[in-house]
Amino acid sequence: MGGNAVNRASEYIWIDVEADGFLYNMVRAIAGTLINVGRGYWPAKQVLEILQAEDLLHCTFHPLRNLARATMPEERFHAQFGEDFTAELIKTPEGKATLQAAIDEYFPYLPSFFGGSKSRNNEIFRKWNIKQRTNDQMRQDFMKRSTEVAAKYGLTLPEVRQAA
Repeated sequence: MGGNAVNRASEYIWIDVEADGFLYNMVRAIAGTLINVGRGYWPAKQVLEILQAEDLLHCTFHPLRNLARATMPEERFHAQFGEDFTAELIKTPEGKATLQAAIDEYFPYLPSFFGGSKSRNNEIFRKWNIKQRTNDQMRQDFMKRSTEVAAKYGLTLPEVRQAA
């Protein structure tokens, strides 16, 4: 994929996407997702979903494992698209400032999506080999990956108060 661009003129935004092929309505779905995340209708938690799915790749419950394996390529595509979009946004001071403001506002809420440290459900899922890691381990992995991506693009992550 190459030649992707996000452009803005006044209140209008247009997205140019170029690739060897698309699935039916794929670009419409990508644009709609970006709009809904940008407007705050949907949480920007793709990395969280990828981490959750990674754990399910080795799950002993085969239907769930097969579902995780089938969706992982799409989850990785979405994550790459988000990173490409970030690279495009930071090309201008205004874009970088807008992105940093969004990170400052939304990022502190994301680690809590992994659940509590002493989650009974997580304990049961790990006992049955549905999940491989504790919520804390997944949260730490998320924080590490997020810090690396933010640093790569010259962005900073706000402080996140860890739950007791």
